[in-house]
Amino acid sequence: MVNTDKLMGAVFARGLNKSKFAQKLGRNGSWLSERLRKRNFTIGDADAIVEALNLSKAEATDIFF
Repeated sequence: MVNTDKLMGAVFARGLNKSKFAQKLGRNGSWLSERLRKRNFTIGDADAIVEALNLSKAEATDIFF
């Protein structure tokens, strides 16, 4: 299960808000809000998030495992 608090902490730490983060992923805010609410991200989503936020392996592990 995704730790959405840590995910959004990483987003905000990089100076992004939900809308800009969703755009960076090529998605819209509604998509991101639904994924966060359901804590339902695919492996492809996780890969895109790791790349978009330039997460370290430790950060990615904390967020996604």
